[in-house]
Amino acid sequence: MFRLHSTCLKDSNHSPSTMSSNILNLPVELCCQIFTHLDCFTLARCRQVCKKTNAVIAESSALQYTLELAITGNEDGKLSDLPVAEKLSALRKHQRAWDRLKWNRELRHAMAGGGLWELFGNVLAQQDLMGGLIFRQLPSQYRRIEDKEWRVKPDPQLKVRDFGIDPSQDLLVLVEAPRWWGQNPDHCYRIHLRTMSSCTRHPQANGDVLVHKQESPDPHLSYSIQVSGEHLGILFHSVEAGVNEIIVWNWRSGHIKTYLTGDEIRSFSFLSERHIVVAIVSLSPASDDFNASLLVVDFELQSGGKKAYHAALHTRSLSLPRLSRSALPIRFAIRCDPSPSWTPGPELHVPFHLAHSNRVYAVSLQVQTDDISDEDEGEDTHLLVLFVPQSTLLAYTDVLGKEQEQHEVDWETWGPTGTRFMEFPLTQTNFTVWECYSYGSRYVVKECSSRTNGTCTVLLYDFNRRARVHDTQAQDPSNLLVLPPDETFHVTTPTEIKKIFVTEVSTFMPYRVHIVTLPAANAYCALMCSEDALIVVDENSSKGERQYRLFTF
Repeated sequence: MFRLHSTCLKDSNHSPSTMSSNILNLPVELCCQIFTHLDCFTLARCRQVCKKTNAVIAESSALQYTLELAITGNEDGKLSDLPVAEKLSALRKHQRAWDRLKWNRELRHAMAGGGLWELFGNVLAQQDLMGGLIFRQLPSQYRRIEDKEWRVKPDPQLKVRDFGIDPSQDLLVLVEAPRWWGQNPDHCYRIHLRTMSSCTRHPQANGDVLVHKQESPDPHLSYSIQVSGEHLGILFHSVEAGVNEIIVWNWRSGHIKTYLTGDEIRSFSFLSERHIVVAIVSLSPASDDFNASLLVVDFELQSGGKKAYHAALHTRSLSLPRLSRSALPIRFAIRCDPSPSWTPGPELHVPFHLAHSNRVYAVSLQVQTDDISDEDEGEDTHLLVLFVPQSTLLAYTDVLGKEQEQHEVDWETWGPTGTRFMEFPLTQTNFTVWECYSYGSRYVVKECSSRTNGTCTVLLYDFNRRARVHDTQAQDPSNLLVLPPDETFHVTTPTEIKKIFVTEVSTFMPYRVHIVTLPAANAYCALMCSEDALIVVDENSSKGERQYRLFTF
């Protein structure tokens, strides 16, 4: 009956009176029960059929909740015991608070000083000076999450170089660097799979340690650690010796899913439960020009053996616009938080959480130029950020299982209408250190200009395409930095990037931006965000100690 009803909505021969005689003559309670079986899109269309269907849907908390979840880019928390009406109220308040950056609580915590930190799944983790780890669960009034802190101490003999976390799986990933000299030299990285709660062996892991042999010693090698469900990805970024390497394991079984190498690899992120997207900067052999691209890889179809990234099968290379000969790419990074399969831990009983499909990838491209610098400011380094919805990238994954060879998709085919390019002053971001600047469809960046008088002004961008739009239309995105604080603007006109690329680049994906000045925050702070908090890393306090300031929602 539901399928027939949905079909009637699409058929112009069925009038509202026909629908009324079939369904709306039933009791209101039964009508609501029928509507609960419709997806959000059909339900939204039902509201337009007639006044009676609109009234039935508008007066039902359950149906309104379904629509609000879709509009805000959230999913229902199945384990929450809250009544639907309370979930609906909390969801609306949470969304309204983020839209206007009206936090309800500010917390301050000193930085531990151990040099390592991580922010994932609404948990902020730090290493202290003694090698211990401090975990803080970020609270939320609207989602009823408590403020919680706990500590664990890894084995003293384990020299942790870096770590990653996934609170929903109680997973702690500790990277132990190889020993190249001295007694019992060890040329292998050991990735220890522990629990966040007690730092003991993780019960779902087939073994305690994943091993990766390093061919050449490089004391300055850095790591990018990401967890997505049962998959663990690590980018080993070489500085002095060797080549960059990406390895994706099934951390539960210990099996390698893909192993890609190449100095052209700059960054990576999970795209789905079987795909990663890799940021590539390569040098054209024909013209000696630099090319930037995003390589979509189906890691489930890879052999698991070591191979150069350009030899990997079942991939798609999405080209970015061609850089001008005067542009030298310095950094190319892709970031998306949280991972696509992320779901809050069952112990939290949250009423709602970010939908798995609500992800925007922030692709940061920093270039140095030699002939297009701003003579007034004397700068010749430019920071471009390309915002790419998950759906834009996933559109090219369906064919990966059918075609083995690597294919290139030119920028004009995939980029202009499905993305948004922006240029930011370098003073606005510190993405080389504090990388958690996005969450879901949100992206935060600071403004430090003459009008801020040394304070920190936050610009919150939101690329959720389903969000309601009741905001001022901004006609020229390039003028956003001079708009007044405490206002929200909706931008549909294109952003144009000139001179850095061979041709002028225009992108059209709409977005919203809200501007607010943070209290008592100076121009040297850094910004991060999670599902329930805006995190400010202050340069110092009155005692000279660095601290985290948490503005929670």
